[in-house]
Amino acid sequence: IALRLALRGEKVTGVDLHTGYLHRGIEELATSKNLEDLLDLVEHTCGTCGTGYRLAVCQALEGAAKVTPPPLAVALRTIFAELERALTRLWLLQQVARIGEFGALLTLAVESRELLFEAAVQASGRRLFWGMAVPGGVRSVEDPQALVEVEDEILARLDVMDEQLSARGAVGRALARLGVVTEEMATATGMTGLALRATGVDDDLRLASPYAGYAQVQEQLAWEPEGLTGDVASRLRLAAHDLRASLGAMHELLAHLPAGQDHAPFPGTLPGGEASTAIEAARGRGAVVLVLADDAAARDVTRPGWLKQLQLHTPGAVNLGAVPLVCHGQQLSDIPIVLASLDLCIACSDL
Repeated sequence: IALRLALRGEKVTGVDLHTGYLHRGIEELATSKNLEDLLDLVEHTCGTCGTGYRLAVCQALEGAAKVTPPPLAVALRTIFAELERALTRLWLLQQVARIGEFGALLTLAVESRELLFEAAVQASGRRLFWGMAVPGGVRSVEDPQALVEVEDEILARLDVMDEQLSARGAVGRALARLGVVTEEMATATGMTGLALRATGVDDDLRLASPYAGYAQVQEQLAWEPEGLTGDVASRLRLAAHDLRASLGAMHELLAHLPAGQDHAPFPGTLPGGEASTAIEAARGRGAVVLVLADDAAARDVTRPGWLKQLQLHTPGAVNLGAVPLVCHGQQLSDIPIVLASLDLCIACSDL
């Protein structure tokens, strides 16, 4: 993105925002793909929400085909969705710490994120873009329990991060009352995800309308906002809370991982019409809409032509619209850290 700031002295009085630098034509490309390639395309749309988008496509197609994935597949999908969320929260903490020159927080976040990446490699054979969800189930996972073997090491680091992010901590004090997003501002711009919830609004599709395996981890994900005022410090505290909740949800699901098959048969042809679903992606609420071919001869998912249209609604595209309001009135020197704390995703905002 490009930001052109109007200033009065060092104070921002206006923001002109431009996008389009990363446009890849994802939705247009989708109609030329077979199903397998479409799933890879959607997942590689974003390095921090791609697992969620891939899951959404699979859920939409399963709804259209009336296929129910087995319990093991549902649990594994949810585990890797929460792994993606945990990595995203650590990325946010890492970026803010780097920009704000909070060395201790930066070290803790980088170390914790690398521990999760190493666990992901042991569990799935891949560092990122795990290709987990497939229509009807999941791909084979080598060692899912590897994801909980690093939990204690990360939680020990998270305890220290919580101290730094608290109202009395060095980071919490430095970032208090900075870059405030009010509930009214968030509602007016349609914000979603971390920036919205940091205003005190309890908006989480995993809790409000549980999908995948989220009905099993409501206790781990439940939260009561305390002292959240919509500023940068509140967003960071909530990010740390979300990290702890995701680790707890992963632990619970892995402790009661069902036995059995990891996929159900999925048809090679699909009915015509529209298939859609909404999810709580790592950075906020997202949705996919698939318009399927009506022509019976074109419904073979192994060949291009089965998909007439893809609509991918991303949290990044929504949250980007709030940038001018949030930046207005800030000091120029604070703009980088305010932008980092908003948990924006440029890839998601510029398909």
